[in-house]
Amino acid sequence: MNKNTLRKNVSLFLEYLSSDKKIAVNTVYAYTNDLTKFLHFLEKNGTTKWSEVDNKFIESYFNKLKKDMSGASVKRNIASLKKLYKYLYARKLIEKRDFRKIGCFKNGVQSCPEVLTVREVKLMTDAVKNRGFLGVRDKAMLLFLYSAGAKASEVCMAKVNDLDFKNHLFICRNYNGKRKIPFCKELIPFLKDYLKARERILVKFGEKDSGYLFLNRSGDKLTRQSVYLLVKKYAEEANINKKVTPHTLRHSITSHLFFFGNAELDEVKRIFGYTTIPLVLKHAMLSEADTDFVYLKNHPVFKRR
Repeated sequence: MNKNTLRKNVSLFLEYLSSDKKIAVNTVYAYTNDLTKFLHFLEKNGTTKWSEVDNKFIESYFNKLKKDMSGASVKRNIASLKKLYKYLYARKLIEKRDFRKIGCFKNGVQSCPEVLTVREVKLMTDAVKNRGFLGVRDKAMLLFLYSAGAKASEVCMAKVNDLDFKNHLFICRNYNGKRKIPFCKELIPFLKDYLKARERILVKFGEKDSGYLFLNRSGDKLTRQSVYLLVKKYAEEANINKKVTPHTLRHSITSHLFFFGNAELDEVKRIFGYTTIPLVLKHAMLSEADTDFVYLKNHPVFKRR
């Protein structure tokens, strides 16, 4: 592929907007101006393949635009580029990993996922005070999100039989297949306490056991929205002044293992199911205070430097 191919791809996209989507002439003209700037930047830097356009390259491009135009214009250029990438991916002109690169840019700045400090993770888990069913469940769930680096959807779909207590493993099953995620042995007592409370709830409501690990107070499978709301609740109760989601805990454990332990990037990617190097590992600045948190320092992936 050469620069003519890049230009041809952009021309096909503009023709698609004009002919197939019937976009207004002025709008197509705006797309043309935006993408012509991008092509010039590609050519000036000797770029001949879409796969050569990495996050650093795009960030450099948007930083250049910010010097020459208003925030609204930069935002429009981002939208134009995202639209182009969506078109290229739909027609298999770029790979999925290339399509994803453009998704993490907002207002000309690469958006870095939020990360908690080790102390903040401790504050969140300590914020669970209720010792009834909900408290036991929430404590186990928060520690599970962190120690296993699980996504909200993986928490909802996890089943009791996916836990291998002997080897400290969570067998994560999703559309990509399955992978084994290690968690620290200190999590096991909390999970076992929760399983006893879980059994009592099922008996109380006469519910048939669906096999799902985390249940609500009526014995039904916990929803993704519930997981998000619970994480937000305990972050607020811990007075954490950050936007905290289940993914924040996932990003936090991977960052902690990488920065404070001796985990390799490839190891983090493989174990926690990242398809690309997590953006957070490129940008996070963390303090090493409180790295004695038992769920970190005893994590199977943690190896003190």
